[in-house]
Amino acid sequence: MKMSIKLTKANKIHIAVIFVFIAYLSLANFIFDKLLLVEGESKQQKVELKKATNDDIVYCVDNIVESQIKWKDCIQIEGWGFIREKDNVNTKTYVVLRSEDNAYAFDVVSRYRPDVRRQFASILNQDAIGFGASISKNIIKDGRYDVGLYIDNGDDKALAFNDAVYLTKKDDNIFLRFVSNVKNIKLPEENKHIIYALDKIQDVSEKGEIFTEIVGWAFNDIQSSEDERAYLVLKSDKKTYIFDTMPQKRPDVATAYANYLFKLDKPGFAASIPKEGIENGKYEIGIYIESNGSSYLEYTGQELAI
Repeated sequence: MKMSIKLTKANKIHIAVIFVFIAYLSLANFIFDKLLLVEGESKQQKVELKKATNDDIVYCVDNIVESQIKWKDCIQIEGWGFIREKDNVNTKTYVVLRSEDNAYAFDVVSRYRPDVRRQFASILNQDAIGFGASISKNIIKDGRYDVGLYIDNGDDKALAFNDAVYLTKKDDNIFLRFVSNVKNIKLPEENKHIIYALDKIQDVSEKGEIFTEIVGWAFNDIQSSEDERAYLVLKSDKKTYIFDTMPQKRPDVATAYANYLFKLDKPGFAASIPKEGIENGKYEIGIYIESNGSSYLEYTGQELAI
Protein backbone atom coordinates (compact mmCIF):
# COMPACT_ATOMS: atom_id res chain seq x y z
CA MET A 1 0.00 0.00 0.00
CA LYS A 2 1.53 3.23 -1.12
CA MET A 3 1.38 6.21 1.15
CA SER A 4 1.62 9.76 -0.10
CA ILE A 5 2.63 12.69 2.00
CA LYS A 6 1.18 16.03 1.12
CA LEU A 7 3.10 19.10 2.15
CA THR A 8 1.19 22.16 3.07
CA LYS A 9 2.38 25.59 2.06
CA ALA A 10 3.58 26.16 5.64
CA ASN A 11 5.56 22.89 5.57
CA LYS A 12 7.27 23.91 2.35
CA ILE A 13 8.21 27.28 3.81
CA HIS A 14 9.65 25.64 6.92
CA ILE A 15 11.72 23.21 4.83
CA ALA A 16 12.97 26.05 2.64
CA VAL A 17 13.97 28.05 5.73
CA ILE A 18 15.88 25.04 7.09
CA PHE A 19 17.79 24.60 3.80
CA VAL A 20 18.61 28.30 3.67
CA PHE A 21 19.85 28.17 7.27
CA ILE A 22 22.05 25.13 6.54
CA ALA A 23 23.47 26.87 3.46
CA TYR A 24 24.15 29.99 5.54
CA LEU A 25 26.01 27.99 8.18
CA SER A 26 28.19 26.32 5.55
CA LEU A 27 29.00 29.61 3.81
CA ALA A 28 29.14 31.96 6.79
CA ASN A 29 32.88 31.65 7.39
CA PHE A 30 33.62 32.18 3.69
CA ILE A 31 31.33 35.21 3.51
CA PHE A 32 32.54 36.90 6.70
CA ASP A 33 36.24 36.06 6.36
CA LYS A 34 36.85 36.34 2.62
CA LEU A 35 34.10 38.37 0.98
CA LEU A 36 33.43 41.06 3.57
CA LEU A 37 36.24 43.59 3.85
CA VAL A 38 36.25 45.42 7.18
CA GLU A 39 37.55 48.93 7.71
CA GLY A 40 41.31 48.90 8.19
CA GLU A 41 41.84 45.55 6.45
CA SER A 42 44.19 45.38 3.46
CA LYS A 43 42.59 44.31 0.18
CA GLN A 44 44.17 41.65 -1.99
CA GLN A 45 45.20 43.14 -5.34
CA LYS A 46 45.83 41.64 -8.76
CA VAL A 47 49.42 42.63 -9.40
CA GLU A 48 51.50 41.02 -12.14
CA LEU A 49 54.70 40.47 -10.20
CA LYS A 50 56.46 39.18 -13.32
CA LYS A 51 56.30 42.70 -14.78
CA ALA A 52 58.79 43.94 -12.19
CA THR A 53 61.80 45.34 -14.04
CA ASN A 54 64.22 45.51 -11.12
CA ASP A 55 64.71 44.81 -7.43
CA ASP A 56 66.42 48.08 -6.55
CA ILE A 57 64.28 48.78 -3.49
CA VAL A 58 65.57 50.10 -0.19
CA TYR A 59 63.17 48.83 2.45
CA CYS A 60 62.76 47.53 5.95
CA VAL A 61 60.05 45.49 7.66
CA ASP A 62 59.94 46.97 11.17
CA ASN A 63 57.27 44.78 12.68
CA ILE A 64 55.09 41.72 12.04
CA VAL A 65 52.47 40.95 14.69
CA GLU A 66 49.12 39.23 14.89
CA SER A 67 46.17 41.55 15.46
CA GLN A 68 42.39 41.55 15.30
CA ILE A 69 40.11 43.88 13.37
CA LYS A 70 36.53 43.35 14.50
CA TRP A 71 35.97 39.59 14.03
CA LYS A 72 38.96 39.01 11.74
CA ASP A 73 42.32 37.60 12.82
CA CYS A 74 44.98 39.51 10.90
CA ILE A 75 48.71 39.72 10.28
CA GLN A 76 49.90 43.29 10.70
CA ILE A 77 53.02 44.21 8.72
CA GLU A 78 54.69 47.62 9.11
CA GLY A 79 57.78 49.17 7.60
CA TRP A 80 59.04 51.54 4.93
CA GLY A 81 60.43 51.33 1.41
CA PHE A 82 61.27 53.22 -1.78
CA ILE A 83 62.86 52.71 -5.19
CA ARG A 84 66.45 53.86 -5.12
CA GLU A 85 67.14 57.12 -7.00
CA LYS A 86 63.68 57.22 -8.62
CA ASP A 87 60.57 59.39 -8.27
CA ASN A 88 58.80 58.12 -5.16
CA VAL A 89 56.09 60.77 -4.97
CA ASN A 90 53.37 59.12 -7.05
CA THR A 91 53.84 55.47 -6.20
CA LYS A 92 51.67 52.48 -5.40
CA THR A 93 53.11 50.16 -2.79
CA TYR A 94 52.05 46.59 -2.04
CA VAL A 95 53.11 44.04 0.55
CA VAL A 96 53.82 40.70 -1.15
CA LEU A 97 53.70 37.26 0.45
CA ARG A 98 55.28 34.57 -1.73
CA SER A 99 55.58 30.82 -1.17
CA GLU A 100 56.52 27.98 -3.51
CA ASP A 101 52.87 27.56 -4.50
CA ASN A 102 51.15 30.91 -3.95
CA ALA A 103 51.73 34.64 -4.13
CA TYR A 104 49.59 37.43 -2.70
CA ALA A 105 49.80 41.21 -3.04
CA PHE A 106 47.98 43.55 -0.65
CA ASP A 107 47.47 47.29 -0.66
CA VAL A 108 48.88 49.32 2.21
CA VAL A 109 48.19 52.48 4.17
CA SER A 110 50.89 55.09 3.53
CA ARG A 111 52.59 56.61 6.54
CA TYR A 112 54.95 59.52 6.97
CA ARG A 113 58.50 58.60 7.95
CA PRO A 114 60.56 61.80 8.23
CA ASP A 115 63.20 59.82 10.13
CA VAL A 116 63.80 57.66 7.07
CA ARG A 117 63.89 60.67 4.76
CA ARG A 118 66.54 62.31 6.94
CA GLN A 119 68.62 59.13 6.83
CA PHE A 120 68.41 58.94 3.01
CA ALA A 121 68.24 62.66 2.26
CA SER A 122 70.61 62.41 -0.70
CA ILE A 123 68.43 59.93 -2.64
CA LEU A 124 64.89 60.37 -1.27
CA ASN A 125 62.47 63.15 -2.16
CA GLN A 126 59.45 62.60 0.10
CA ASP A 127 58.30 61.56 3.58
CA ALA A 128 55.35 59.25 2.86
CA ILE A 129 57.35 56.09 2.30
CA GLY A 130 56.13 54.24 5.38
CA PHE A 131 53.50 51.51 5.02
CA GLY A 132 51.15 49.42 7.10
CA ALA A 133 49.12 46.38 6.06
CA SER A 134 46.58 44.31 8.00
CA ILE A 135 46.06 41.01 6.18
CA SER A 136 43.31 38.55 7.05
CA LYS A 137 44.85 35.20 7.98
CA ASN A 138 42.01 33.29 6.34
CA ILE A 139 42.90 34.61 2.88
CA ILE A 140 46.33 32.99 3.01
CA LYS A 141 46.82 29.29 2.41
CA ASP A 142 49.16 27.25 4.59
CA GLY A 143 52.78 27.61 3.53
CA ARG A 144 56.09 29.35 4.09
CA TYR A 145 56.25 32.90 2.79
CA ASP A 146 58.88 35.44 1.84
CA VAL A 147 57.74 38.92 2.85
CA GLY A 148 58.49 41.43 0.11
CA LEU A 149 57.59 44.82 -1.32
CA TYR A 150 56.31 45.74 -4.79
CA ILE A 151 56.47 49.42 -5.79
CA ASP A 152 55.03 50.92 -8.99
CA ASN A 153 55.72 54.57 -9.82
CA GLY A 154 54.32 54.42 -13.34
CA ASP A 155 57.67 54.19 -15.08
CA ASP A 156 59.37 51.65 -12.86
CA LYS A 157 58.04 48.50 -11.25
CA ALA A 158 60.29 47.05 -8.57
CA LEU A 159 59.97 43.90 -6.48
CA ALA A 160 62.30 42.87 -3.66
CA PHE A 161 62.38 40.33 -0.84
CA ASN A 162 64.40 40.32 2.35
CA ASP A 163 65.60 36.78 3.10
CA ALA A 164 65.80 37.63 6.80
CA VAL A 165 62.02 38.17 6.98
CA TYR A 166 59.85 35.09 6.74
CA LEU A 167 56.58 33.73 8.07
CA THR A 168 54.96 30.31 8.09
CA LYS A 169 51.21 29.70 8.19
CA LYS A 170 50.27 26.32 9.62
CA ASP A 171 46.58 25.71 10.31
CA ASP A 172 45.49 28.79 12.28
CA ASN A 173 48.98 29.59 13.56
CA ILE A 174 51.44 32.14 12.23
CA PHE A 175 55.12 31.52 12.98
CA LEU A 176 57.59 34.34 12.35
CA ARG A 177 60.21 31.98 10.98
CA PHE A 178 60.93 29.47 8.22
CA VAL A 179 59.59 26.20 9.64
CA SER A 180 61.62 23.42 8.05
CA ASN A 181 59.93 20.40 6.48
CA VAL A 182 61.16 16.82 6.49
CA LYS A 183 62.31 15.80 2.99
CA ASN A 184 62.39 12.32 1.50
CA ILE A 185 65.85 12.23 -0.06
CA LYS A 186 68.16 9.29 -0.64
CA LEU A 187 71.52 10.40 0.76
CA PRO A 188 74.81 9.55 -0.95
CA GLU A 189 77.83 8.24 0.89
CA GLU A 190 79.70 10.97 2.75
CA ASN A 191 82.08 12.58 0.25
CA LYS A 192 83.30 15.67 2.19
CA HIS A 193 83.39 18.32 -0.52
CA ILE A 194 81.64 20.99 1.56
CA ILE A 195 83.05 24.15 3.13
CA TYR A 196 80.73 25.25 5.93
CA ALA A 197 80.20 26.83 9.34
CA LEU A 198 77.39 26.46 11.86
CA ASP A 199 77.05 29.92 13.40
CA LYS A 200 74.14 29.29 15.77
CA ILE A 201 72.35 26.30 17.25
CA GLN A 202 69.67 27.06 19.83
CA ASP A 203 66.20 26.02 20.96
CA VAL A 204 63.44 28.60 20.62
CA SER A 205 59.77 28.50 21.58
CA GLU A 206 56.88 30.03 19.68
CA LYS A 207 53.15 29.40 20.06
CA GLY A 208 53.87 26.54 22.45
CA GLU A 209 56.05 24.69 19.92
CA ILE A 210 59.78 24.17 20.38
CA PHE A 211 62.12 24.55 17.42
CA THR A 212 65.82 23.91 17.06
CA GLU A 213 67.14 26.91 15.16
CA ILE A 214 70.28 26.33 13.11
CA VAL A 215 71.95 29.15 11.17
CA GLY A 216 75.11 28.91 9.11
CA TRP A 217 76.53 28.75 5.62
CA ALA A 218 77.78 26.07 3.27
CA PHE A 219 78.82 25.45 -0.32
CA ASN A 220 80.55 22.66 -2.22
CA ASP A 221 84.18 23.26 -3.12
CA ILE A 222 83.98 21.80 -6.61
CA GLN A 223 81.59 24.07 -8.50
CA SER A 224 78.79 25.91 -6.77
CA SER A 225 75.84 27.17 -8.79
CA GLU A 226 72.91 29.57 -8.51
CA ASP A 227 70.43 26.73 -8.00
CA GLU A 228 72.42 25.11 -5.20
CA ARG A 229 70.31 23.99 -2.24
CA ALA A 230 71.50 23.08 1.25
CA TYR A 231 69.73 20.68 3.61
CA LEU A 232 70.38 19.77 7.23
CA VAL A 233 70.75 16.11 8.17
CA LEU A 234 70.14 14.74 11.67
CA LYS A 235 71.54 11.22 12.02
CA SER A 236 71.35 8.86 15.01
CA ASP A 237 71.98 5.14 15.36
CA LYS A 238 68.31 4.49 14.60
CA LYS A 239 66.93 7.35 12.52
CA THR A 240 67.96 9.89 9.91
CA TYR A 241 66.01 13.07 9.19
CA ILE A 242 66.61 15.54 6.35
CA PHE A 243 65.24 19.10 6.62
CA ASP A 244 65.09 21.87 4.04
CA THR A 245 66.52 25.30 4.82
CA MET A 246 65.94 28.90 3.83
CA PRO A 247 68.77 30.27 1.62
CA GLN A 248 70.27 33.55 2.82
CA LYS A 249 72.70 36.05 1.37
CA ARG A 250 76.06 36.14 3.12
CA PRO A 251 78.24 38.86 1.56
CA ASP A 252 80.90 38.19 4.21
CA VAL A 253 81.22 34.59 3.03
CA ALA A 254 81.13 35.61 -0.64
CA THR A 255 84.01 38.02 -0.03
CA ALA A 256 86.09 35.60 2.03
CA TYR A 257 85.67 32.76 -0.48
CA ALA A 258 85.52 34.71 -3.74
CA ASN A 259 87.68 32.13 -5.51
CA TYR A 260 85.27 29.32 -4.64
CA LEU A 261 81.80 30.75 -4.94
CA PHE A 262 81.50 30.99 -8.71
CA LYS A 263 77.83 31.95 -9.24
CA LEU A 264 76.49 31.13 -5.79
CA ASP A 265 74.29 34.00 -4.59
CA LYS A 266 73.07 32.72 -1.21
CA PRO A 267 75.54 30.48 0.62
CA GLY A 268 73.83 31.14 3.97
CA PHE A 269 71.02 29.05 5.38
CA ALA A 270 68.57 29.12 8.27
CA ALA A 271 66.30 26.40 9.59
CA SER A 272 63.78 26.06 12.39
CA ILE A 273 63.32 22.34 12.98
CA PRO A 274 60.19 21.31 14.93
CA LYS A 275 61.21 19.00 17.76
CA GLU A 276 57.78 17.42 17.79
CA GLY A 277 57.85 14.33 15.63
CA ILE A 278 61.56 13.60 16.07
CA GLU A 279 62.42 10.55 18.13
CA ASN A 280 64.41 11.23 21.29
CA GLY A 281 68.12 10.58 21.01
CA LYS A 282 71.49 12.04 20.07
CA TYR A 283 71.87 13.15 16.48
CA GLU A 284 74.95 14.16 14.53
CA ILE A 285 74.38 17.22 12.35
CA GLY A 286 75.23 16.86 8.69
CA ILE A 287 74.99 19.10 5.64
CA TYR A 288 73.69 17.83 2.32
CA ILE A 289 73.97 19.92 -0.87
CA GLU A 290 72.43 19.47 -4.30
CA SER A 291 74.13 21.42 -7.09
CA ASN A 292 74.19 21.06 -10.88
CA GLY A 293 72.86 17.52 -10.73
CA SER A 294 75.52 16.46 -8.21
CA SER A 295 75.11 15.83 -4.48
CA TYR A 296 77.48 16.28 -1.55
CA LEU A 297 77.27 15.15 2.07
CA GLU A 298 79.44 15.94 5.07
CA TYR A 299 78.87 15.36 8.78
CA THR A 300 80.04 18.11 11.11
CA GLY A 301 80.83 16.13 14.26
CA GLN A 302 78.46 18.35 16.24
CA GLU A 303 75.70 16.59 18.15
CA LEU A 304 72.15 17.62 18.88
CA ALA A 305 70.15 16.09 21.73
CA ILE A 306 66.40 15.72 21.19
